[in-house]
Amino acid sequence: MIVLLFSTLRILLILFLCTPLLSSAVTESSEAYENYLKGEYAILLYNFEEAEMYFSKALLLSPHSPTIIKSLIDITSYQGKYSDALEYMEQLFYLEPNNKESSLDLYEIYLQNDNFDAANIILDSLIIHHPDDQDILFAKLNIQYAKKDWDAMLYTYKNIYLSDINQSDILKKIY
Repeated sequence: MIVLLFSTLRILLILFLCTPLLSSAVTESSEAYENYLKGEYAILLYNFEEAEMYFSKALLLSPHSPTIIKSLIDITSYQGKYSDALEYMEQLFYLEPNNKESSLDLYEIYLQNDNFDAANIILDSLIIHHPDDQDILFAKLNIQYAKKDWDAMLYTYKNIYLSDINQSDILKKIY
């Protein structure tokens, strides 16, 4: 019992003496993580404004974190703050231009708003990273069709065919 008490007191003394060292070693990334976790907890409590505030604080401390940006996209979208969500989506695109899922989400928003030039930039970036991805190539066709760019469409169809020459249903997709 006395040995256990002595061990506990010793640990407490070490912690007490090292606390200033530990607190000075707190980095911005750990503060960002703490704010991120507070944001997640606020979501569990359905306090979305507070969650957004914590995620924003976390992003200020860790501006290159895709996880924090994705959380801000989700929370602002959920709250109906679509212009804010769009800004975060653009930020994520510039941070991760090879991320197919988030880039295609941004492409869809641009396409819905008839912003074909911005949508085209997204797809051009994705094609660099995923040159044979048929989803991206068919998305490229949508823009070319909307712009009535028939020559570019033929070139894209050629690329689709060459990416998988055994594809037998390409003619069905064309019509």
